Amino acid sequence: MEVYTGYGDKGMTDLSHTKNVSKSDDRICLMGSVEELMSHIGLVRVLVDDVDVVRMLEKISETLKKIIDGVSDPYNREFKVSEDRTELLEEEIGRMKEIFSGERLPILPGDSRVAAEIDVTRAVARRAERELALVSVKFGSDTGAKKYMNRLSDYFYVLARYVDVAKIEEKKTDISESVQKSVKAETAGIEANVGVEAVGTVGSSADVAAGTSAVDVRAQDSQMVQKRDVQAFDVQNGTVTTAVGGGMIRDLILGITPPVMFQDASYALAAVATSTILFFIVYIRQQLFSGSLAVWYDRIMLICDTIGLGIFTVVGSSAAIDAGYGDNRFLIVFVGVLTGVGGGMLRDMMAGTMPYIFVKHIYAVASLAGGLLFALIYPYLPRLGSMMTGAVFVMLLRYFAARYRWNLPRIR
Repeated sequence: MEVYTGYGDKGMTDLSHTKNVSKSDDRICLMGSVEELMSHIGLVRVLVDDVDVVRMLEKISETLKKIIDGVSDPYNREFKVSEDRTELLEEEIGRMKEIFSGERLPILPGDSRVAAEIDVTRAVARRAERELALVSVKFGSDTGAKKYMNRLSDYFYVLARYVDVAKIEEKKTDISESVQKSVKAETAGIEANVGVEAVGTVGSSADVAAGTSAVDVRAQDSQMVQKRDVQAFDVQNGTVTTAVGGGMIRDLILGITPPVMFQDASYALAAVATSTILFFIVYIRQQLFSGSLAVWYDRIMLICDTIGLGIFTVVGSSAAIDAGYGDNRFLIVFVGVLTGVGGGMLRDMMAGTMPYIFVKHIYAVASLAGGLLFALIYPYLPRLGSMMTGAVFVMLLRYFAARYRWNLPRIR
């Protein structure tokens, strides 16, 4: 493959449908600025250590590549920037802004190397946005691309402030750990002196020291567990818990013993088999979940999760009726919601993270609304019709909540 052809030695180049375009053309300048922006994003990806941010930057780079292709080939609809891309930026901006607790965001450039580089990236994004506006006036451009570029600079502004706050918290943690180590060292020194001065009476000091060491080892083991890479067993355990955990608690509440998951092992075995296959796919080809494929993966997961939430909710409510509690509408709704969200909540608690239902859109509320609708209409409709109506209601509410980022009011 030739690195150079000499074709552009006279300051000319080609676009998809236009030959002999001057390199000073506004479209060529725009494409160069977007490429420069992608280079800065690549540097930021190397500097940050937040996995979610890195994944988001990969999606941004993918979209910017589409914008470049759209400038070169404006008639190709494949290069149009969809509204979903801009909404994803807005969602990330909202997520990161929560860390500031309603405080006014600072205006000055970043206080850390990473934040400073992100601010440079934001400035390049602004320049590319201005050049895109100029190209739009002269040649026309994708309206979705203009909206995306405008929101992109906002994203980088908030990201720089977000990184600054994260760095400050990290420094506080380091200082706190340093102080704790100093206190432990001083305490150990005092205990050693006491032991020397009172050998006969402080025979238990060795036991205390040994106990302290044991606690330190256990704490270190705990930290290692939290920081270790995800293993196949972790995935299988989380998958089985998510799949049957809510149903197991439901059965215990309804007095169904042993729970259905132990009466029929096929449910748990299906979850184990699915998680094992998925784990090894990711293990062998981790790049499948990066770039443009990550966007499709997120969409598919949202659809599957939405369908599962609706079905699990009405199946749980129906189980309460089958158990003889058809007149207890409160119990019908309660076990329906528990079946829908209980497994995921148990999984998140086992993983040491905030349960998904408390941090992401309207989730448990959608299950609650669907369960309540089912409980109200099932006496008047066939059971299957009631279940389908409740499930579809949950799915629609959950989908539109994610699609339009509906959230309940929060106290900050």
